[in-house]
Amino acid sequence: MDALFSPCVKRQLAIPELFGGIWQEKNGTGSTGKTNGETGSTTTTSTGTGTCGGTSTGGTTTPTIPSSGNFGQITDGSYADKLTMQYYKDGNVEINPFYSETSAIAQTHDSEMNGNYSFSKSGCLMTCTAKVISEKSGKQIYLRDINKHVDKNSDGLLSFEEIEAGMEYYLGKEYNIESNWYQDSLNAERFIEASNRGDTYVLARACGDFDGNGTEKHHWVVLEGFTTDSNGRLVFTYDGSSNNDVGRSYVFGNADNSKNEFKIDKIATFTITRK
Repeated sequence: MDALFSPCVKRQLAIPELFGGIWQEKNGTGSTGKTNGETGSTTTTSTGTGTCGGTSTGGTTTPTIPSSGNFGQITDGSYADKLTMQYYKDGNVEINPFYSETSAIAQTHDSEMNGNYSFSKSGCLMTCTAKVISEKSGKQIYLRDINKHVDKNSDGLLSFEEIEAGMEYYLGKEYNIESNWYQDSLNAERFIEASNRGDTYVLARACGDFDGNGTEKHHWVVLEGFTTDSNGRLVFTYDGSSNNDVGRSYVFGNADNSKNEFKIDKIATFTITRK
């Protein structure tokens, strides 16, 4: 499939992880999950076809939705801001004091993603993770770094636990990190809560027909804030993980794919504060 229309089509595994909580992303269908950090040790399970799985549930009262809110920001014009999953495919080189490389050599790295994937087609979640770590560390963390140091079982997938551990690996000496993820209990209040906490970065999964072929797919971006439209939807500002994110709209609520709108159906939040 043409990469132009295949930004990232990973979906949840239907196979339990050994140490609790199902959150890995992979091509396929079906989902089973444990919601972390929501209501104590409450465990919920959602099943579906992998096409925008999960339902929005919450309390019995509807929260007052502010007109806007902000999450952790990726600095405009920075390496983290410009980084996309096509980094190597576009011939961008890694800066390293021990070696130098040409654009042609850099392009060969695209196929080095674990699990026999390529970064330019399946690296959206690794890209989002690299963006946040690069932003907070002030260093250029490359996709191959995430591939090596965060994807611990080298399968090309990132579990929530792997991302948590990766944040700790790169940032734990200087920062305290509080992390949560939401799918079944995802509602507007979750976004409001995240916007009310300082330095909270939001990795978000969108679903929709990205290539117009009638098939629902998944793609990850970093949300930076929201406004509320006349229909009560949350419309997000975001830092894209793909070159193809330009012109897309990401919303929480009904999305019209024909207008290049895509629905957020799952998020992971990371509150990163200096020690």
